[in-house]
Amino acid sequence: MSATLYCNPLPLPQLPRGRYSGQPTAFEQQFDLPDAFCIFFGKDRPDFRESGDVEVLHYQPDGCWYLFGSSRAGDSVYRSRDFLTWEHFQISLTAGNGYAPAVTQRSGKVYLSFSLSPLYEADHPLGPYHSLGYLCDQRGAKLKAWLDPALFTDDDQRMYAYWGYG
Repeated sequence: MSATLYCNPLPLPQLPRGRYSGQPTAFEQQFDLPDAFCIFFGKDRPDFRESGDVEVLHYQPDGCWYLFGSSRAGDSVYRSRDFLTWEHFQISLTAGNGYAPAVTQRSGKVYLSFSLSPLYEADHPLGPYHSLGYLCDQRGAKLKAWLDPALFTDDDQRMYAYWGYG
């Protein structure tokens, strides 16, 4: 039996290679996460493309759509004016693993984060981004399990950050 698999049907240029790992990366090890966090695809699939956990921002000043997706480096952004044709751009981030992006606009700034990464700020979705540091809990302790984050800006310009995994 033959099956057809469609994944990320948007024609995204320069889609990054997916992560093939049997062990947590050095970055992930510092957070002492369970092995289940590692993504396993098997040795027969070492070369695949991915861009899961897609987050899209409609940036008001230029009217374009910016697509942020999970990637090994977390440095790919795609821009479209019509949601059909996409351009690839590289951004530079100082830390983070690039999985499960979260993005929002607030008071003329763009805020971006990923699982286990700091919160970044920029004047434009393509950057340059600078780190605002890691998010902390009510006691001021760094959130160790900052996984699958979400950022939301309300009409009153208050920004909320929340997360959950599983």
